[in-house]
Amino acid sequence: MKRQDEDTESRVYRYGVQTPTKGLDEIHAESERMKELWDRLVDIERETERIHWESAAADSPAMAEAVKKYDAVVAGSDFKAIREAERATWAPLSAWRKTHKEEMKVIELERRAKVVKARQGSPAWWPNYNAVVARYEAQRVAVRKAGRRLRHSREEENGTLNVQIQGTKTGLGAAADELQNGTLSAIQIKALDPGIYDLPRSERRRRTRVDMEMRIDRAGTMLRAKVTMHRPLPPNGRIKAAQLVWRREGTYTRYYLCLVISRPRFERPTVGQGQASIRIQWTPQPDGSVLVADGPLPRVLPARWLSDVRSARAAIGLAAKAVKDGWVRVQRPPGLPKGTHYLTPEQYEALKVQHDGADATNRLRRLLGRRNEEHRLWARAMAMRFAAIRVQEDDDRSIVAQIERGEDANSLRVLAATFRLIAELKHQATEHGSHLDIVAAPLSPEVANNKKLRKLNKAARAKIAIAKKEDGPRPAA
Repeated sequence: MKRQDEDTESRVYRYGVQTPTKGLDEIHAESERMKELWDRLVDIERETERIHWESAAADSPAMAEAVKKYDAVVAGSDFKAIREAERATWAPLSAWRKTHKEEMKVIELERRAKVVKARQGSPAWWPNYNAVVARYEAQRVAVRKAGRRLRHSREEENGTLNVQIQGTKTGLGAAADELQNGTLSAIQIKALDPGIYDLPRSERRRRTRVDMEMRIDRAGTMLRAKVTMHRPLPPNGRIKAAQLVWRREGTYTRYYLCLVISRPRFERPTVGQGQASIRIQWTPQPDGSVLVADGPLPRVLPARWLSDVRSARAAIGLAAKAVKDGWVRVQRPPGLPKGTHYLTPEQYEALKVQHDGADATNRLRRLLGRRNEEHRLWARAMAMRFAAIRVQEDDDRSIVAQIERGEDANSLRVLAATFRLIAELKHQATEHGSHLDIVAAPLSPEVANNKKLRKLNKAARAKIAIAKKEDGPRPAA
């Protein structure tokens, strides 16, 4: 049975969650079990990659020479040399794979058997280890296309817990009322009076903060937290999965509840009229601002916003450098009893740098959030005003202009977040019935005739492709 019919569409509804009052330790313990499974899957991927190399080296002298050079270089700590040695294996390995497809199938079957064994041996709860395996299968394809390798999990305070709803008596997934009437044992949210959503915003936000329970692990531990249901669940939707997501943002940890909802697809009436043509770019203006999109409704990043972002990043970089150089060490001087509050001038400066770095991280998070929200509002205004929108991505011209100014070719691109702007345009055009035509601009003569710029352009596109996959769920409906 299909998990989703062809005449349905999926949306992700995200709700804010307060810090859980019960189950916080169990949440992090389950997250560690998921990280252990991920690390094992990365080891399997690298074992499979090594089998490919050794099999190809046995048949190809060029591959044997490339592997020999890689083994000699990898013992050192020169990352650039290791990357160059990896790249030297690509061409002979690709040629071997094309002529040894049967052997590739055997190796792939062995890899899948190892993945199944690792999944079955994981102590994580089944929705969580299913999510880890699904992410692994998607990422291994993405990194191979970009010429990269999977990495082991990092020591970071981010994570995701999952609940998969296979079906209830009413069909696949669960209806909105089944999430609130005790039908589901894995997740429950307190029911709300529908009339609450007619109240003023300030009162509505307070009244929609309700209790939530969600299963964490195999032992059946339930977390408890307050969730703000700021928007009602669609009455005709089916809830297929739920995720508790937490992200470390500056000095705070933000929690979210993400519900994957499937609902009937319907033809949306076109709201706007006429057509518009815009060009996506990141062109500096004389007043210090950056033009991200031209056309009838220009999208501009103000000069003050850019200055604030660069100031925050500089403070974060200074704090990181201080920690790396080893001079941020705030310790109690020897000979003083415990509880004595004493700081030397050097220790005071070290504390101040750390505090400024944390404050700058919080400030940067707010600035980038403001940019994303303004991107969304601009895309919504375009989709509501025009029935047809033609978008031209003019990355090459902007890259060349930026290099000619002596700037990093990715600095303004990252600040402008053009891929996020295009994603918002796609989403808003779907929601408001607008026709969107996206055209990738051909290579400009400056890039086509310059080998270095062509390589830079290709690398930048690969980075954006990975960023799109790692950027999380698509904007909520």
